[in-house]
Amino acid sequence: MSSSVAITYTNNSGPSIESQKGITFTFKGNKSNIPANIGGLSTGNLPNYSSSSSNSKNLKADLKIVKTTKSGNTHKVYIKNIGKKAAGKSVLGVFDGKKLIKKVSVKAIAKGKTVQVKVTLPGKYKNKIKSFKTDAGNLIKESNEKNNVLKTK
Repeated sequence: MSSSVAITYTNNSGPSIESQKGITFTFKGNKSNIPANIGGLSTGNLPNYSSSSSNSKNLKADLKIVKTTKSGNTHKVYIKNIGKKAAGKSVLGVFDGKKLIKKVSVKAIAKGKTVQVKVTLPGKYKNKIKSFKTDAGNLIKESNEKNNVLKTK
């Protein structure tokens, strides 16, 4: 398994590199194979180090319609960002079958937050089953693209 590991070296004593407050090295490879020396410094004797790695696949937004309410021809659609990153502006699409009947702009949504979008439809759709699809324009890179649709009357 290959990962990036950042090692931060802080030296508060010793004349050789006292003027250096912190040095960061990046080692790409299996972190169990960190070499014994990096740049002439022994990695086994570092007084203070931290290692970190990131998995950017999981650091994405994930928009999900959590509920809808209806009053007459007006629907309130609640969209939550259940992902690990903020979502930028997007579009909510309303469909009758495969036919797009309305698009509504959706403001950016911070991670963990929910926004309410009000959608008023023509009367002929009042008793039809409709599909509401968040991020209908596929503008947001999401961790799960399969949870964007909710069907309701």
